[in-house]
Amino acid sequence: MNAQVNANLLGITGIARRLVLDGALGEAVARRALDESSREKKQISAWLLEKRLVTSAQIAAANSAEFGMPLFDVSTLDLSQSAVKLVKEELIHKHQALPLFKRGNRLFVAIADPTHSHGLDELRFNANLTVEPVLVDAGQLIRAIEQALSAA
Repeated sequence: MNAQVNANLLGITGIARRLVLDGALGEAVARRALDESSREKKQISAWLLEKRLVTSAQIAAANSAEFGMPLFDVSTLDLSQSAVKLVKEELIHKHQALPLFKRGNRLFVAIADPTHSHGLDELRFNANLTVEPVLVDAGQLIRAIEQALSAA
């Protein structure tokens, strides 16, 4: 059975494959999503969310499994105490990355897309600190950024 499933998934890679394996997305839908997101030059997860084929929670869980990163519930954190002032507001919006807290010379930053290493590099340069990514749900991240910036 497992060999049959793997044979059916030929050509389905990355997060789309993980979503199919998790049962969040059908094989045919995943193939169409890969083709159309590529044609539209959009990231697959953004395309799937835009078309409402999966939820941000499903994307977050798939990213957690795919990249071996624990998933953090950012709503449990007191954002009025966040390290948001350590990074320029424009970079927070540009990279959809929220500085959560600083410990020593490390800045822990909430992100929804673990493949966006350029953004982390830019934050690292701007804050002059080692940046540790913390994976969060994209929907939670958007709300948390708004809340943290309004409290700053």
